[in-house]
Amino acid sequence: MQNTKSLASSYAAALARAWRAAPRDASILVENLLAHLRAKGRLALLPAIARALKREEKRESCQSPLLEVAREGEKKEALHSALRSGFAAPPIVVNNSLIRGWRLRGGGTLIDHSAKRALIEIYQNSTR
Repeated sequence: MQNTKSLASSYAAALARAWRAAPRDASILVENLLAHLRAKGRLALLPAIARALKREEKRESCQSPLLEVAREGEKKEALHSALRSGFAAPPIVVNNSLIRGWRLRGGGTLIDHSAKRALIEIYQNSTR
């Protein structure tokens, strides 16, 4: 018999596959999952399934590149830097929490050229 973590991971993977195969209303998928878990007496697995889905989402987001910029005007410079770093042209989004600069995530790598990172480092170094 599978342990709880691997069983929850299996359910999470099946739910993610079902969503990718036929994107539809998530509530239908969740209702079907709940009915199945209730019938099998496995409702206690729900928190572990949710954690497994979050892990899967985080892993997928780390693999697909994403370029975050603080302002619209910084897109060109950030894209040029991303291309020099060896990334294909990633999607670009404006992240207002960055204050200034840009941040590139992808393939398990984070390249951070933002003022937010610099301010956090200054704060951490001054409070030690």
